[in-house]
Amino acid sequence: MRQSAERGMRFWSWTAKALMPPLAILSIVSACVTPATAQTAQSDVPLMSYPATTLTGLQSAELRKSLEDCRKICGERPGCVGFDHTPSSNQCRLFAAINSARDSAEATAETRYPINGYRTPAAPEEPKQREFALFRNHDVFGNDLNVFASETLAECQQACADNAQCSVFTFNAWNKKCFLKTAAGDLRLDPRATTGVSSELAPPSYRNSQVVMEYYHSYVMSGSRIGPRRVSNSRQQCENICWENDSCVAFSFDTGDRACSMYEKADNRFPRQGIESGSKVQPRP
Repeated sequence: MRQSAERGMRFWSWTAKALMPPLAILSIVSACVTPATAQTAQSDVPLMSYPATTLTGLQSAELRKSLEDCRKICGERPGCVGFDHTPSSNQCRLFAAINSARDSAEATAETRYPINGYRTPAAPEEPKQREFALFRNHDVFGNDLNVFASETLAECQQACADNAQCSVFTFNAWNKKCFLKTAAGDLRLDPRATTGVSSELAPPSYRNSQVVMEYYHSYVMSGSRIGPRRVSNSRQQCENICWENDSCVAFSFDTGDRACSMYEKADNRFPRQGIESGSKVQPRP
């Protein structure tokens, strides 16, 4: 009777194992063999930099990619816990788990977590600020990406720097407007504007067209004055003085005290009785 019962227990034990779902068995095995040093990836964790380093662990892929592409692929894959890259061969190795690392002058590595028992990751680099060459008293037409109200040149420049599609901007100081552009055209003389061109582009060319004087009746200029005011007998004489000076882009003539002011930069113009002003411009296309 006892032997029969034992045979029955063994039968039911064997049957239970045979019928157990494969995933349940896999879970039990995984719980027993997961290495303590292995790390799993979370896609929202930024990558840490380890210059001159190669990794060891569970490799998930090996590709021929640039460092930038390797970083992007690992960053977009939730299962990627890190990578190392060898620039001489463009070898990109992605890892699902990292056990350790070693020094290697030829390679660089990035991981989502600090490597146990290895040196401290390098401090993250500050984002490089985009640089622009400024062309004061000049405008460009076309290639507009966006136009919006802006109070300062610095604000307009920063808006272009923050937009990956923008490589050129024009700030119109008189109208307080910012024009973001995808490319540069020929620079056109206009004291209202300052144009910035990304240092990544070749220097722009200047428009080869006639320069004329644009007049403003009962307006006074403001901006960077060239020297002290001069005595002048008429608006025309004041204008002639401006024409003779290549640095002069605008003038104001006070009819009351016959004073002539010249400007190398005209920030704006304001209504003022008894004042006659003008600025050099190349007509719009």
